Amino acid sequence: MGWFRLCQGLLRDPTLLQYPRHPRLGVRDSVHALYSHPVIPILSLLRRWNAYERFDKVGLPHAIYAPYELREVNHSIRPVTISVGRTRTRGFIGWLILKPVSRSEVRLRNYMRLLDMANYLGVGRSTSIGLGTVRVVPIRLGNA
Repeated sequence: MGWFRLCQGLLRDPTLLQYPRHPRLGVRDSVHALYSHPVIPILSLLRRWNAYERFDKVGLPHAIYAPYELREVNHSIRPVTISVGRTRTRGFIGWLILKPVSRSEVRLRNYMRLLDMANYLGVGRSTSIGLGTVRVVPIRLGNA
């Protein structure tokens, strides 16, 4: 039996993950995801990390490689409607288990740092009003 190190994100409060705006499409309204695809939260955390960190920046390839190196193992995510002021939008709530499989020790270490930062700052949009609160916990599961 092999053991895998997994990260479980418990999404306690509704989460709004916003797709990045495409420079050529000209779409002005926010487009939110109803599922936590690894690119979007890693991109959100990466932008926040680079805004706060002066010397140890994390590069964009981390978000590009995230779907290949942070594989979804299991989840229980359901969409919810969120009221922010006068606007109502769709977000999600639930939990997600990710299996890090990166061959690069540097990227793996950076993923773990970014996910650890999510415990303190949250993930996605409107974290200052309490949305996107997560608890990322490393877990070990056996492989049958």
